[in-house]
Amino acid sequence: ILGGWTGGSNLNDVQYAKVNPADGTLGAWATTTPFQTGRNALAAAVFNGYLYVLGGWAGSADQNDVQFAKLNADGTIGAWAPTTPFVDARNDFGTAVYNGYLFIYGGIRTGIGAAADVQSAPFNPDGTLGPWSATAPVPSARWSAGATTYARYLYLLGGTTNGTDFSAETYV
Repeated sequence: ILGGWTGGSNLNDVQYAKVNPADGTLGAWATTTPFQTGRNALAAAVFNGYLYVLGGWAGSADQNDVQFAKLNADGTIGAWAPTTPFVDARNDFGTAVYNGYLFIYGGIRTGIGAAADVQSAPFNPDGTLGPWSATAPVPSARWSAGATTYARYLYLLGGTTNGTDFSAETYV
């Protein structure tokens, strides 16, 4: 569990629990190294033994930073470090990993509105990210959408364009 909102403040804590492979139940929750700058409506990804925290709302502004930390075999994580920020700060956006790239989709940019763009950055062997690049946007700007990849395709699932009406549309 990464960050979030208590109703009064943003969090930067990181919690984890061991999964029992026999039945899928969870062990006791524990805390590990908190990331920098508490926030909610952030995105997260895992790639090649690293955990990434991206953007979100930090209480007074959207963020476009990316932080990463090495995952340890015991569930803890190492120290957080900054890497290449993405273009256009936002919150409540989708993220996915495919073929050595990190993708972000849509989201809400406070004071600007919903985004339709898709950006990608390559992962470097040391966990840092290379430069972000724009790719084909999705047909409809939205936030609160799910994102995933499968068989060389990127998917954007559902979301909202106005914060009230939620869509069942899927973009590939």
